[in-house]
Amino acid sequence: MIYEGQKGRCLLRKINGCVGFLLLISLFLTLAAETSMFSEVAVNARVQFEPAAETALVYVDPLTVSMHSADYITIYVKVENATGLAGLDVKMSWDPAIITYVNHTVTIPVEDYPGGVLHKPITMIRNIVSETGIECSYNGTLCWVAYASASQTTLFPGNGTILSMTFQAVNVGSCFIELLSVDLSDKASERISSFLVDGYIEVVPFDHDLSVLLETPLHILPGNSTILNGTVLNAGLNDESSVNLELFIDNTLVNESIFISLSVNSSSIIHYIWTPFVEKSYNCTLSASSVSGETHLQNNRETKSVLVSRVITVPTDFPTIRKAIEIASPGTTIRVTSGTYYEQPVINKRLSLCGDGNPIIDGQGNSIVVQIDANESTIDGFTIRNGRRAGIFVNIASHVTIIRCYIDGVGDAGIILSIADYAAIMFNTVVDTKTGLGDHTLPSSDYSVIVGNTFSNNQVEGIGIFGIGYTLYHNSFINTSVRAPATSNWDNGEGEGNYWSDYLGEDLNGDGVGDTMLPHRGVDNYPLMKPWVSVLVGDVNLDFKVDILDLVAIARIYECTEEDPEWSPLADLARQWGRIDLFDLVTCAYHYGEKYH
Repeated sequence: MIYEGQKGRCLLRKINGCVGFLLLISLFLTLAAETSMFSEVAVNARVQFEPAAETALVYVDPLTVSMHSADYITIYVKVENATGLAGLDVKMSWDPAIITYVNHTVTIPVEDYPGGVLHKPITMIRNIVSETGIECSYNGTLCWVAYASASQTTLFPGNGTILSMTFQAVNVGSCFIELLSVDLSDKASERISSFLVDGYIEVVPFDHDLSVLLETPLHILPGNSTILNGTVLNAGLNDESSVNLELFIDNTLVNESIFISLSVNSSSIIHYIWTPFVEKSYNCTLSASSVSGETHLQNNRETKSVLVSRVITVPTDFPTIRKAIEIASPGTTIRVTSGTYYEQPVINKRLSLCGDGNPIIDGQGNSIVVQIDANESTIDGFTIRNGRRAGIFVNIASHVTIIRCYIDGVGDAGIILSIADYAAIMFNTVVDTKTGLGDHTLPSSDYSVIVGNTFSNNQVEGIGIFGIGYTLYHNSFINTSVRAPATSNWDNGEGEGNYWSDYLGEDLNGDGVGDTMLPHRGVDNYPLMKPWVSVLVGDVNLDFKVDILDLVAIARIYECTEEDPEWSPLADLARQWGRIDLFDLVTCAYHYGEKYH
């Protein structure tokens, strides 16, 4: 059946007769009639797979939208008649020349989002939005969400909202919000047949209509410069003259008044270089004066908030770690306060991700909990759990620091270095994994420092490395094995190696280092007689005591930030993340004279 509507088409494909499917068609036709779909708009509809007695309806709500340039619209992707739904995979697309993505919310599980879908516990497989050119999509855009429920007791009834998505209209024209594909699964891992209905958006002009768009970063570091880009578009049906375009920062006009003329569909752009120094949240506003006959004024003014700070706090500034990483400028410290964060962050720019109060990152059973893809990045002070492949996966990145993390409940490896040279793995604890630390790739990772870590009850090995130039000391290997090249350096250069729970030698001179049955496991000439404990607070030079050398070390890098080459995370003592200051000196002085026994 092919129906040509006033503004497009309605297409039904691969329809085989069955009573259940006809009932679903009846439901769809009723829904379409309520929105005057056949008389006013084009809608894509199609059957995925051969329809069965139980065929689900997946559709965009509202089916049709008429809006104006710069207006916002929120659409919903809903499912009906998917009885016993246990998993879903939804891909959708749109035309970014007509509408652009603003934000979205996946309403899963229903316990957290009444009216949503699926029951706890939930595994997130995909939650991706891109407008940067995705293959096999409509105009290079893609929203891809895929989730599965592991509930063994509660059957989902099959009706609810999968996600909501907000768009902004940018140009006059029309486009489909196209459901590229939808896979639905029941508890028995059987596919649920589905009938898909796309949405349709039309952006229509006024006789007189100016529209402004303001482009700003969401975050910049103080003292850095950024360019604010403002655009005014004549989206109406008449030429306009004497259009005044103004840019404000916190209600202060920062540009000279600009009076321009705009023909139909033409635009004008202004650029403003801004260098803020005060750390705060700023409101940047672009405003175009109204023209004669203009009644639609909502899009004559746009305000964007810009956070200027060295430190972004989660969840105070942004609710999730992933969102903070997304908006952060390179060189930023992201401070995460105590709590449990159910997400899988990817550090894809030079950042320091620092836990305050030992926050937990729970991978919800996904493959990798935390992935690091950027050079000179740091993760510090987290409990990381519930991943299948790796707790922390460093992927083709050098000079990465992993410090003071507790990794548990990860199936394969606590930490994986994948072509990750010059890493610093310090003061971490990895327990109950197959491998504690591994560099399971060829070429391997080289020249890393592994200091002060505890690897306990790792079923295969505490460390499994192949690279060259490793330095390992003050680590504790408890009920686990180690596999590493003999060329690795197994001591600190001052006669101290690592603790091994299976070392049975003797300490003849009482200095805490074994003197017989050496080298232990063929590598360690200075095995410790008891587990090494974490570094003392203030022991910046790792010599087991807090003294004048540590105070001088902190004073020497006073006022340094993580951007400076001489920066040391061991000197940042007072949880004033990202800067060495008076509080760090005072903290060190408080612990002055303490030493490791």
